[in-house]
Amino acid sequence: MMLLTATALSFFAGCSEYDLKNDGDVSGADTATIAGPGDRGSGDGGGDGGDGGSDGGDDDGWGYDDTGGGGDGGDGGDGGDGGTDGGDDTGDPPRDGPPTEITDECPSAATVTMSPSEIYVLSWDSTGATATLTASDAGYFHIYDYSIAESGSSQWNESGYVRISNATNPGGEPVYANCGYDWIVTDSDNYGPLPSGSRIYIGTFWLDSGSNTLALNHYCPLYRAGECPSFHKTDTSDTCDNDGVNSVHVVADGLCVTPAE
Repeated sequence: MMLLTATALSFFAGCSEYDLKNDGDVSGADTATIAGPGDRGSGDGGGDGGDGGSDGGDDDGWGYDDTGGGGDGGDGGDGGDGGTDGGDDTGDPPRDGPPTEITDECPSAATVTMSPSEIYVLSWDSTGATATLTASDAGYFHIYDYSIAESGSSQWNESGYVRISNATNPGGEPVYANCGYDWIVTDSDNYGPLPSGSRIYIGTFWLDSGSNTLALNHYCPLYRAGECPSFHKTDTSDTCDNDGVNSVHVVADGLCVTPAE
């Protein structure tokens, strides 16, 4: 299997196929409908090639044309419409559910770069932060990163989510969702860091070859809006309801991108 690794990403953030979107509290994984390239248009493969033409005139055996001019060779016919859109050949979105949550392997095969090298969002920020991902290959990919939180037990709600938008998927939604249209990556280091070298799953996305925009968002504004409360950690004084920092970061350090098949 080809794996894309990066110069990029450490996301300090804090299955079956179901409906497109869950409202409210969600614990399972949904499959969002990103219009897969393989679903984009069908069209006719071409019309009738037409008649090869009418009789070009009667030859009487003496080399003369009895009709006086050979007649009209006829219209070769309309070659037909080649189809409004034959569809791309990159396939439909994966439907087998999210991959394993944690992996400790990511062999190098191709490149995804990120600029700037770090972005971050605090729990009370009203907007997210963005970076540009430049990918060498197009397709659906499972994306992993090094530890998604970096403050240990001092900040229990370093949780967030990313979207990756491009010309193919302008909304940037992941294929699989566990909160509305998004995949919440929960704070994973409250009881200790992940094993050294491990990476955690942050979503399955379509990547265009070339430029893509990664948007980092914090979970806490969703919680305060009444969405997906099950991800909120309440056994701490540092919740989404107080003025705790609970920062989430994306840093160009450990991105792992594997083809989603």
